Amino acid sequence: MGANRRFMIFSVEGIVSAMREGRRYQVGNLARAYGAKPADVRRMLSSAVDLGLVVKVYSEGRGEYAYSLPQSTVRDERTAPPYRNLHLTEDLTGYDSSLFRFANLCMMVRR
Repeated sequence: MGANRRFMIFSVEGIVSAMREGRRYQVGNLARAYGAKPADVRRMLSSAVDLGLVVKVYSEGRGEYAYSLPQSTVRDERTAPPYRNLHLTEDLTGYDSSLFRFANLCMMVRR
């Protein structure tokens, strides 16, 4: 866990906020990190699974369940904007023409 032991809060939010994406966490390791009983950690993680904050994954190598953060769906559904390959020049945005009009207006007012 990346957090300093002094700042680790033993709650559902505390456990989930200390987890990193792409890593799997076993109940025993979390219990040792928080200094709590494995049954208490398992209870908190099961409530996090019910809330959809954590996913329960079977770890075949260890023969037990592990917990991880769900895959981020924002990256999967993200599409490129339609103007991605355009080169925004002064002519396209009309910046030069608006400056020229403003300069002409200033010169007319000045006379």
